[in-house]
Amino acid sequence: MPSLYDEMLSLLNAPLHVVIQPDVQVRAGEVINHWDLPGSDRSALRTWGLPDGPLLRPAPQVDSLPTLVPNVAGEPERRLISADERLYLLGVYGANFDPTLSIRVGAVAGTGRVMGIRARPMTTDDLHPQLRPYHQNLYHPAVCYFNASVASFVEVAWRWRAAVQLLRAHPEPHYTAPSDEHEQHHAEVDRSCEAFLARMTMLDPTLGDLNLGSLWVETITEDL
Repeated sequence: MPSLYDEMLSLLNAPLHVVIQPDVQVRAGEVINHWDLPGSDRSALRTWGLPDGPLLRPAPQVDSLPTLVPNVAGEPERRLISADERLYLLGVYGANFDPTLSIRVGAVAGTGRVMGIRARPMTTDDLHPQLRPYHQNLYHPAVCYFNASVASFVEVAWRWRAAVQLLRAHPEPHYTAPSDEHEQHHAEVDRSCEAFLARMTMLDPTLGDLNLGSLWVETITEDL
């Protein structure tokens, strides 16, 4: 039986069309032909669409003009976007426990950069009172970064969905298993996720820019 790492390499080496799952594929309508995005980005949305899950819930806007307005609440947001930029809504990412904190995924008109937009920053006040003393300086900006292009976002989203399925197919050994089996499993998962992130960084080098802090990096390394 192939190891998790070997299967991950096979997934990464497979053509994208092999990774696509039609039953969870969400395509934007013909309206994307009128979106002010690079041709390669519009082509990716038209050809591949976006996967529904595990964290991404695609809901491409139906309007021809960009509808997302960033909340440039402070310096962390200003490093990523200007207040006059507008974005085409692609969907929602992550938990939806508070609509004001939901991350709406958008493509910046003109450039095609993919950003996450919250209605407001998340701060310590949003935590349960018992947790606040442990996170006194918590600040998650109202704007976060994903990718340099929609085309890159589309590919990372599809391959990560497949990678999550692969990782779940290799669960941790039963709790009664020897400790070395657990250690080997965790090492294999870490090695596989590192390989995934390295390959996606080759696809989009901005994932390696710590100043941008792509949310994909956190997802791949921490959110399983």
